[in-house]
Amino acid sequence: MLLDLDPIFSSTDVRQLCKRLTVVPGNDHLSIQANENATILMKVLIRSTFCSKRVIEEFRLSNEAFDWLIGEIETKFQHAQVKRS
Repeated sequence: MLLDLDPIFSSTDVRQLCKRLTVVPGNDHLSIQANENATILMKVLIRSTFCSKRVIEEFRLSNEAFDWLIGEIETKFQHAQVKRS
């Protein structure tokens, strides 16, 4: 398996994933703050688990595997939310 994952690429992808995690939609100050409060622990977990050095040395992920993993995390996060009724 070719390990071609760039540390800059992985940290950028993790940062973008954290920005896409939304629990409280809206662009007003209150919604932004509520979303930050609702997702802060998930973001901490993602950033600590997928720091560049750990992803490359310990998990030994390729670009393709890392992209798949980021996509799965986002999908599972969205599916875990309760639908509004």
